[in-house]
Amino acid sequence: MFLFKKDFATISLNQRRSLLSLEWLRQPSSEELKETFIVSMDVARAYEVRFFFSNNSIGISTDLAAQRWVSSYMAAAFEQLKVERYARVLPRDAMQEVVTYKVFDEAQNLCPSNVLFNVFYDLKSAEEWLLQGVEQGSKPTRT
Repeated sequence: MFLFKKDFATISLNQRRSLLSLEWLRQPSSEELKETFIVSMDVARAYEVRFFFSNNSIGISTDLAAQRWVSSYMAAAFEQLKVERYARVLPRDAMQEVVTYKVFDEAQNLCPSNVLFNVFYDLKSAEEWLLQGVEQGSKPTRT
């Protein structure tokens, strides 16, 4: 079910799988990025989501101020979330990957969590890793 649908991003929830999906549709403004990120974390908290999927295959970019904001907000949010795995799909772009890991690592430095994080270049691989073992009713295995 879609919980957030704008021309720049969508957020959907699959309660059965405890999966939140965030998909970027175009480059957001700074305010649109913040709005989307806040809503996604609020949904994850409200529904006690275990799996977070972010599809950035279009390759949105963020400036340094936005990267710092996302890291800080993510660090604070992770303290209250049940998220176990976070998968992010990117275009094949070294800078996108470097920035993505930098933002996540900074969030972990601010507030360490047990969230497993991985970057992928295709949707299928990301979903397989994210939901590994879920269909059998077991918890995902750590990689």
